[in-house]
Amino acid sequence: MKGVREPECVRGTVSVPSIAYVTKALTVADGDLALEVVVRAGCGLRNGEARAVNVHHAVAQDVYRVRERIHPNAQRPAKLKHRKVGERRETSLPRSVREAIER
Repeated sequence: MKGVREPECVRGTVSVPSIAYVTKALTVADGDLALEVVVRAGCGLRNGEARAVNVHHAVAQDVYRVRERIHPNAQRPAKLKHRKVGERRETSLPRSVREAIER
């Protein structure tokens, strides 16, 4: 490894919206978009995963099982990125997010 240079990485800035911004966005969003915002903010799901939210994937009071995503080009369910077909991941499910999903 002597003499090998690390690749240069240009990191972009990360922008995390404030609670006030998210709250304001929820007041103007329609039902589907509002649910997507709540799930992304509350569970940390990715865009496609948030679009595929399903009440049946809430496997416990505080656990959401991510099994699929909505493919951005095909607009239909697809396997999760970087996982084999059938693999899943679990994330925490705050009460407020669970209630939004159930609504």
